[in-house]
Amino acid sequence: MLTGTVRENVAMEISPEFIDNSLVGETLEQAQLSTFLQESQEGIGTVAGGTVLALSGGQRRRLEMPRALYRWPTLLVLDEARYGI
Repeated sequence: MLTGTVRENVAMEISPEFIDNSLVGETLEQAQLSTFLQESQEGIGTVAGGTVLALSGGQRRRLEMPRALYRWPTLLVLDEARYGI
């Protein structure tokens, strides 16, 4: 996770003036993070990364999903490693 806002973390490598806030919100909703961010005063402008935003491990992993969805991929391969099987 980059130090920056949730908005910047979702739209990685895109200049801030070109980030589509509605698409960021839509992808966060699909990853079930929108409710969590609505509780924050800053919403998608909440600073993430480092120790600023207290995200659980699951929430950090769910923040990776909007990154992939933001770019509307033709194919998205998801893999979950299984440990201890």
